[in-house]
Amino acid sequence: MSEMNSQTVLQLKALAKNLGLRGYSRLRKAELIEMIEESTNDDVRRTSKDDVQRPIDLISFGGEVLKPMNVVVEERVGGALLDEPIPENEVVNKQKIILKPTKYTKPTKATKKTKKIDKTVEWGKQKVEDWGKWLKEKNIKVLFVLRCNMSKTNPAEDEVKLDLAYFLSPVEAIFQETDREDVYQTCVEKMIESLETFIRNGSNWVVDSVAGLDLHTVEYNPLKGSSYIKLPPDIAKKNAIVNMKNEDDQCFKWCVTRALNPVGKNHADRVTKILKEHAKKLVWTGIEFPMEVKDIHRFEKMNPGITVNVYMYDYELKTLRVSKFKISNTHIDLLFITEGEKTHYCLIKSMSRLISSQLSKAKNKKYICRRCLNYFGTQKLLDIHSELCEKHEAVREKVPQPETSIIFKNYYKKVDVPFVIYADFESIIKPLHSSQPYPEKCYTEKKQLHIPVSFCYYIKCSFDDTHSKKVVYTAKSEDEDLAQIFVNMLEKEVKAIHKDYPPKKMIFTNNDVEIFKNATCCWLCEKEFTEKDKKVRDHCHYTGKFRGAAHNSCNLKNRRPRFTPVIFHNLANYDAHLFIKNLGVTEGDIDCIPNNEEKYISFTKKIVVDTFFDEKKNENVDVKRELRFIDSFKFMASKLEDLVKNLVKKDNTLENTGKYHTGEKLELLKRKGEFPYEWFDSYHKLDETELPPSEKWFSSLSGHGITEEGSCHSHKVWKTFEMKTFRDYLKLYNESDVLLLADVFEKFRKVCKKKTSKG
Repeated sequence: MSEMNSQTVLQLKALAKNLGLRGYSRLRKAELIEMIEESTNDDVRRTSKDDVQRPIDLISFGGEVLKPMNVVVEERVGGALLDEPIPENEVVNKQKIILKPTKYTKPTKATKKTKKIDKTVEWGKQKVEDWGKWLKEKNIKVLFVLRCNMSKTNPAEDEVKLDLAYFLSPVEAIFQETDREDVYQTCVEKMIESLETFIRNGSNWVVDSVAGLDLHTVEYNPLKGSSYIKLPPDIAKKNAIVNMKNEDDQCFKWCVTRALNPVGKNHADRVTKILKEHAKKLVWTGIEFPMEVKDIHRFEKMNPGITVNVYMYDYELKTLRVSKFKISNTHIDLLFITEGEKTHYCLIKSMSRLISSQLSKAKNKKYICRRCLNYFGTQKLLDIHSELCEKHEAVREKVPQPETSIIFKNYYKKVDVPFVIYADFESIIKPLHSSQPYPEKCYTEKKQLHIPVSFCYYIKCSFDDTHSKKVVYTAKSEDEDLAQIFVNMLEKEVKAIHKDYPPKKMIFTNNDVEIFKNATCCWLCEKEFTEKDKKVRDHCHYTGKFRGAAHNSCNLKNRRPRFTPVIFHNLANYDAHLFIKNLGVTEGDIDCIPNNEEKYISFTKKIVVDTFFDEKKNENVDVKRELRFIDSFKFMASKLEDLVKNLVKKDNTLENTGKYHTGEKLELLKRKGEFPYEWFDSYHKLDETELPPSEKWFSSLSGHGITEEGSCHSHKVWKTFEMKTFRDYLKLYNESDVLLLADVFEKFRKVCKKKTSKG
């Protein structure tokens, strides 16, 4: 009990999830502990009608790795969790066991923390082999939990915070023929990956010691299909199933064979001599009947071109098994049904009829995705969806119940921000050959030094595109501080916007009078006017143009924005590191939304753009505006190259790029350019008069070099734009990246607004 009390609510919820419990999401800590304890006291716990799991044992390996000890463990009572913390280096079982782990010497090398984990992992591996000997006759599911003592130093207050963190493996099913070593290795890799993610996102947390390695096991009765079972009435009436009337345990074989050899409506469910002859054409070597769901992949491997999905019906159709192979033309859908302890496969001959009423009230035929059970009105739409669906794990979308969704209310945010800045840096990449300074400590190996050598920003004006402008700046010498120049120029731009575009009074024409008079709904929220929230005139404060009739409350919220977004693609991982320190050189508050100590989701810099005298306070007051730095990758998590390809495929017009380039030049820029990042390791290479050879374009980040097509494209760009030096190529590459980002993100904004607008 005391061990669970030390866990956080999130940790308890994670444990509840992996135990297969339901209804834990809204429980408090005490309720979660009670639920978990009750679940472990049950003799039998059911996760579904067909999947019975019985608690067997909790095994704990490890303890403080540097202090192994011998422990005698008493018999476990009733299968419940122990009231006291599990002793170090123990196995809990229904018999007394003494473990004698080998002595572990404290390491002195840099990998000390890692070796603590590695030692526990290797030791745990031996214990898993021992555990496998007395569980070898059982089918089980396992969950490993790595417990680590973590520490975090707060330099400001000179204190160290300690906490116990839990890193869970995925739940793995183990059968008699399963290679337990492979399963253990998979679980370890997932736990280590979880640990690394925690450290990376945990704001200075480090592993102090390993508290233990726990193993949770439950008995698992896998699903398998056998002899004939009568269909439930609500399924039978849909006329969507062929229920094979077999008296043996080979219903899977007869369903698959019938799917490949369909007959008329009459007697399709009979196992005939002809059907048995057809079955011999398939490979069944090594297949045991009744067929378990987990063994279907073996059948697919031996019969290439055939894919099988399995579903179950519990008031609605649910996916039980999705083929790991690409859905083929010879695809078979099976329904798994139960009656008491009996189980049976049936052939689904019409997925549309079976699931139609579950998806929609419409009577027309539906084209259903076999992976996620989403449906579409035409085969063409399904094919488009399938291309994307096959790249991801099979997940079915479930529409929220009415009145449970969050409703968009900030209608004033539908109005475009008047100015948006798109920006990007290019750098010289100098290789570093550093040695480890402190062998006894953890450290980061520095491999490259990135020195900004060029930047480009594009100011996009939403109300008048003639006010949009592009700036490209390339270093004039190796000593220039490009990051500071960039920050200074942005601050000047914000001050100029405030000065050059003062608020304008409304221009209200006779036509506008009629529009306002006849309006019955607010143009912002699209709701009707009321006595409490009356109709007023709304106008653009930059142009003075009348925009429409609005609620008084909507109009008051629709003010001139006090910030200018600055958008980079992959800001958090790259560009921010180049200039964020320079924001603090000049006066102005800096705020951020951190992801961890090194990465920021977004950050802002306040800039004084004007001052005025406040007579009431009898003092000068600063007028401030914000530079708000945003990462477009957080909205569109793909490489810019892929985003541009997708945009050009759907909409061949590049509005912003097309302002500066036309004809053949524009056609060449309708894809992201190529750049020899690691070859460009010196400022002097800006003066090179030709592009480097193909072998110099290799990137260790991507792991590959330039393709023949990419090389031809780069040389064609050089020739078409009449470039003299690599400086020209760098400037165009930098400029095109920014303009393409503007095209992609502006399109993204328009699509989002269109999709979320009413109606």
